[in-house]
Amino acid sequence: FSSDVDFGKIELGVYDNIKLGMFGKLNYVVTYGNFLSSKKMYFMDAAHFNGNQTIFSGFERRRFDMLEYYKYSTFNEYVEVFTEHEFGGFLLNKIPLIRKLKLNEIAGFRYLYVQGLNDHYELSFGFEKLRAFRADVVWSIEENGKTSVGFVLGIKQQIGR
Repeated sequence: FSSDVDFGKIELGVYDNIKLGMFGKLNYVVTYGNFLSSKKMYFMDAAHFNGNQTIFSGFERRRFDMLEYYKYSTFNEYVEVFTEHEFGGFLLNKIPLIRKLKLNEIAGFRYLYVQGLNDHYELSFGFEKLRAFRADVVWSIEENGKTSVGFVLGIKQQIGR
């Protein structure tokens, strides 16, 4: 189509859902990416990461709840790590009145490495109801020491997974 864009990119990833019996399940996704050649590229060709600057989330597996849009977009090497542990009520089912709410506790960790930029970390803890409605508290930490706390809520897009 007579395009002048000329670059090569590689992205490798691994993911799994590990069932831990009565302790719930652990989900993880790890992705490595790099540009092998970059003779002619534009901003839209860069690696972009699923950031969020609102209190609403679809709770996709590969997401950052407190990452500024395009702040970490890159033409360089990057690594993304996403983990979530769904406790399946293991903790809250021990509390008599709370047990009746049938909430699922979820703890998460997210990490982003981009060559030449500060690393970005997120820790989260939240609750979901009926595997659909969810609310999380999120702590964002950058390698330079900048921290912030946020709150996200929403409806999960992948119900039943």
